[in-house]
Amino acid sequence: MSYLSHKDIMRILPEMNISTSLLDHPFNESQVKVCSIDIRCDRIFWEQRKLAGPIDLGASVLMETSPRRYWRKRELELSRPIKLNPGQMILGRTYERFRIPPEFAGKITARSSYARLGIQTSCSCDIINPGWEGHVPLEIINNCGNPILIYPLTPLAQIFLIPLSSTADKDYTDRAKFESKYMNDDGGPSYWWRDTMVRQLYQEYLSKRVDQEAIDRLKKNFDKLDDEGVFRLERFISLQRLGEITNVEDLIYRFVRSEVKSQRKYQAMNWIRRLFLGALLPTSLGSIFYTERFNILHWSFFSITFLLGLYEFCRWLRSQGDEPRFLTVAE
Repeated sequence: MSYLSHKDIMRILPEMNISTSLLDHPFNESQVKVCSIDIRCDRIFWEQRKLAGPIDLGASVLMETSPRRYWRKRELELSRPIKLNPGQMILGRTYERFRIPPEFAGKITARSSYARLGIQTSCSCDIINPGWEGHVPLEIINNCGNPILIYPLTPLAQIFLIPLSSTADKDYTDRAKFESKYMNDDGGPSYWWRDTMVRQLYQEYLSKRVDQEAIDRLKKNFDKLDDEGVFRLERFISLQRLGEITNVEDLIYRFVRSEVKSQRKYQAMNWIRRLFLGALLPTSLGSIFYTERFNILHWSFFSITFLLGLYEFCRWLRSQGDEPRFLTVAE
């Protein structure tokens, strides 16, 4: 196996389409080393959620949305680190977004300086296919005995380019041939289940005869959803009676109606939180301390508003303040 040298990397650099999201922190050609490219970690990380039981790899096909259930997304300020405890794993992604030319494969490894501190990076999925494009996921594990603080834009990893024996006539962009699932990858937890879920959904609920055009239409609409949206889709499907959904148009139409209701509920809960924090909480507190009559009524009013506000505030914290995406208009 041979790797491209500095000279050859510089030659194909334009083909890699390296881009970054912050104007003040662009890709610099000084990141190209003797036979590799230094790659920085982004501001976006995913932390594992605490689960009551084990992760079930034998889950049914329809429930293969599970990989995203186990992670919580965080986006940091540049000056704010994320803490990685001994033995802990987090998911990050490369700050640089790039493409692997069709005549090469990529290999990502940890940089020696950080590996010697006990930081293990992308050691279990280090080969990148020809034609792939996106943010490479970084599986970051602390093998050190002490906690480690990792700041955004830290150059944790490096990319090597490996020449193929011949240029790939069908590269990773050919979804039909290779069932490519990670094109334009966001670098986060796996999306490998989405295509399988859509196809299985079609065959189990709509038709045993595969209609690729209908499947593509389903996928085009459901790709607009975030992870919580896919979970809502699962719940929606599970509540339908057998034979109630007859075709793709019917499924999308019914789910869009369900999404409109979900969006209204989300907006209503937002107003409850604002009303609680801005009016109900101060009013009920004032009623308790300054009114002697109907004291039980005031305490009851305060308790209800406090619980409603606390529930909604915790839900907002859990979502990290991210606005959910609802499928309210179908294509």
